Amino acid sequence: MHYSPSAFNSLPSLKAAEENFNVKEARQFLEGPIRQAFLDFGVQEKYGIALLHNHFPLQANQRLVDYRNTATAWLVDDEVSPVSTKYNGQIVPRAYMFEKDDIVPYEFSFVSAAENDGVTDVATDVQFFNVLNQTLTSLGLEKLFGVRDLRDHDNNLGVEITEGEANIMLPHDGTHSPSELIEALWVFGPKTAPCYCLCYCARSCGRHWRCHC
Repeated sequence: MHYSPSAFNSLPSLKAAEENFNVKEARQFLEGPIRQAFLDFGVQEKYGIALLHNHFPLQANQRLVDYRNTATAWLVDDEVSPVSTKYNGQIVPRAYMFEKDDIVPYEFSFVSAAENDGVTDVATDVQFFNVLNQTLTSLGLEKLFGVRDLRDHDNNLGVEITEGEANIMLPHDGTHSPSELIEALWVFGPKTAPCYCLCYCARSCGRHWRCHC
């Protein structure tokens, strides 16, 4: 596993990702074989499936890093290792994409020394990642979906607004209609429950909405 800023920059815009989702009629697979892969390995509370997209490009020595619900481009000394050290803490992966047989982190979180229990070791779930990669590839969806670590995910209602090159979480005022939203993150319930959407992105201004359906 290695980090690649070029892989991040290769991700489509939100609008293009939504169009590809619709063209491939991907929802049926979310509710079928993709969901089943999560349930088979019992990781449905640990990871979600994410619509791959980005809102602005990064330079070769940058990573998109979230700290206290604001994600910005951080400078790093190590351009390839999945974990980077900074400010007496660690920049750790929180979202992953697949490049053939490789697991590539594309979004990160900053974890202070006091919070190092928040680091997820993907190696413990490598079999799940391999099966999911094979499932997505067989469906032609390996460039559409990635995996989001839910450990630092805030389930409270809120809105993420992109200002310049910063994604900022703000309270959700409930004034936007469903037609303005694009589903961008899904998590899966028990075997008797359907999948449900956890995160929305708004069509304009790069906004992200998080809520339960």
